[in-house]
Amino acid sequence: PIASCFFPSNLTGQWINTANVNARVLINATHIHEIAKVNNRGWLRETYYVCQQTSRSQYLVKAVTKGECFSYYICFDFKDRHHNILRYRKSKSFMSNLYKLFPNRDPFYEVCSWTSFGNDANWKYQAFVLDPPAPIECPFTGMWTFKQVGQPNSLIQTRIRGGITPRPRDHGWYITCDPQYVVSQWTICGDQTKSMFA
Repeated sequence: PIASCFFPSNLTGQWINTANVNARVLINATHIHEIAKVNNRGWLRETYYVCQQTSRSQYLVKAVTKGECFSYYICFDFKDRHHNILRYRKSKSFMSNLYKLFPNRDPFYEVCSWTSFGNDANWKYQAFVLDPPAPIECPFTGMWTFKQVGQPNSLIQTRIRGGITPRPRDHGWYITCDPQYVVSQWTICGDQTKSMFA
């Protein structure tokens, strides 16, 4: 498909899709190119999202997956970029052939309708993380301590890639879920405001 609109220049770059950590996302002025590992065998699924129409923060794209016969309309709703994070919602997919059969139907109106994003009371946003992340100035300096208080079952669990840490990791420098390790301390010193030591 031919692009007929543009993404903002601050969306361009290489990203990691947190909804699928095996996926790499490349965004340029008119296309989003997602390359994802499908399974352990290393098969790749390549999907191109081509910008078709835009209004405010919503972008109607035509999605074409390499090796598939059909294209789909999908709507991306992007939040403003925050340093290394780009939050977005993605609508359900609609077969693009449907709109050729019924030319009076407006794909932007239907695909980017709020009902196309699911009917959760609180919309959930996925995130792209810049790859590699760029360091930014920390808004504070000094030594800080974070301690959780409350019922043991309501404390935030530390996470590692692949999910919540299943058990303490040798009580070394690894993050653990052991109740005695619910205190974190980090330090930002002097002119090292782009580095944080935990």
